[in-house]
Amino acid sequence: MIVVDFSPYSSLSREKILHQVRSQMSQRRFDQDVTKASLAALIHDYAKERPLEELQELVVKKQLSEQLKNQSSEILHGPVGAEILKDELDIQDEEILDAIREHTIGGTKMTLLSKCLFVADAIEDGRNYPGVEEARQIARNRCVGSGTLNTCSRLLCYYSWEK
Repeated sequence: MIVVDFSPYSSLSREKILHQVRSQMSQRRFDQDVTKASLAALIHDYAKERPLEELQELVVKKQLSEQLKNQSSEILHGPVGAEILKDELDIQDEEILDAIREHTIGGTKMTLLSKCLFVADAIEDGRNYPGVEEARQIARNRCVGSGTLNTCSRLLCYYSWEK
């Protein structure tokens, strides 16, 4: 039995906590280590509501990629959040931390856990964007590879549109 201490969530909004729980529920459709997947989903947005300035300062302090320094919190909360989780919650499992680092924009060598979190975050029931039903259908077929490609494609379109 897993016991989760929810006191770290005290600084997160109700909506963010519910999103993380819905992401965890979405991950259940994929064949993977349920314990790691559940934990990653329940903490993946740990730094999402932190001030942008704090996230940017941690990029420098933790000597993360220079490319991250001027990014938005939408992107930073993944890689910086993994560092915060190491320090504040003593999460040391690199597979879980990599999944959290990569859940916002993906990565070049994503593990199954990373892909599952990436897709689950994009398709959880609280999401409402054009194409989300198609993305959910792909995930219903337990095809995490296709789900990852679909999510990457949508992110590329989104970030291209934003610029």
